Amino acid sequence: MADKQQAISYLTDLKRDMLARREQLRRPLAQLELEIEHVSATLALALRENKPDNSSSELPDFPIAKLRGLSQRQAVIAIAQYSGGTLKAQTAKQILLRAGLMKNTKNATNMTHNAFVQSGKFERIGKGEFRLKTFLAPRPITAKPDDPTVMGLFPSARPV
Repeated sequence: MADKQQAISYLTDLKRDMLARREQLRRPLAQLELEIEHVSATLALALRENKPDNSSSELPDFPIAKLRGLSQRQAVIAIAQYSGGTLKAQTAKQILLRAGLMKNTKNATNMTHNAFVQSGKFERIGKGEFRLKTFLAPRPITAKPDDPTVMGLFPSARPV
């Protein structure tokens, strides 16, 4: 019977020592797990900041309601007029998609380019960039006040 008590006491001490060693080994592991969590959170934050935002300033705040009832060609012309005469094809594509004038398919980019080309109202000025041929930008007044053609515009100007 004494041998049994001695064996139980020995195994109990052995178990206590093993649990203590296990706890010692878990502390560095728990610390490492915590550091991995911190690095993962920092990495996720860095990746989120570097992602381009779909609502970036490249996409103009175009009033989509103006495109209702227009064809893709007409819509591309309206978007170009709104944005100052020049327009990138990808920007036009995104606006057409938001307006529901086309679906986001593999062919959407080609459809947008075709709308530019087949309308006949654009000239290509760069890769994926088009300008309206007939867009009239506001011109600054270059006439002098004593010019007789603009005398009606400047009533206080009198010829000397």
